[in-house]
Amino acid sequence: FCKLKMNLNVNQNNNYNMNNNMSNLNMNYNCNEQKQMQPSQQQQQQKQPEAINNAFAIMISGESLNTNCLKISDDKYIMEINNPGLVKSFGLSILNANQLPNNVGFAIYYSLPPFNQFDFVGVIHNEYPSTIVESPWKDLKGITACNVVRIGFELKEKSFLKSLKDKSEQENVQKQSMIAAIKTEFALKVSQHLFDFMNSYVKTTDNGQMIIAPANVLDNWHKKFQKKYILDKKFGTMPNSSI
Repeated sequence: FCKLKMNLNVNQNNNYNMNNNMSNLNMNYNCNEQKQMQPSQQQQQQKQPEAINNAFAIMISGESLNTNCLKISDDKYIMEINNPGLVKSFGLSILNANQLPNNVGFAIYYSLPPFNQFDFVGVIHNEYPSTIVESPWKDLKGITACNVVRIGFELKEKSFLKSLKDKSEQENVQKQSMIAAIKTEFALKVSQHLFDFMNSYVKTTDNGQMIIAPANVLDNWHKKFQKKYILDKKFGTMPNSSI
């Protein structure tokens, strides 16, 4: 660059050569910059989640304390709960909460296979370092076949956590109302299904109409109902689904 400046003083008409040299210089610099950045990018791509056991704890009745955690990044962590269909509620806690800054905390999420979506379940921070969560998946159809659920923790400012919690509580009221309606309709559908099945055994006799059925009639109905429940994905999960 000093050489270019000297050439400019000697011959001010040599602008073309200077611009051409500057272009070459910039091009070389950009190439060198890209080469220097590549190892850093490769290191980021090769960086694997770090296994730690001093960040959070999951407490499930009848099971050992679970502190196995994967640190995905400086603000994201993942834990797992096995056989979630058997877990009706669980506790979550921050370990060493006194080391957490006062202005931040963690938003808690859960995800079911194939783990492409995380849903909010609560918050924890140094003033509220532990919480008990009612399993949000317990009423999901087919949950007993699920082997694992992931619990995610994301570091956020407390102001954001408060707004997130307030919104979640409002949505939870609506959700609980819908679940209650679904359970009521499900019970009505089960009784209607049994009524229709037993009605097929009604016969006209000298004493009027009577149910004449084999001794294993309820076993037969139960098998038919299970088949219906498995094949009809909407049965018992959404209001106004057909039987």
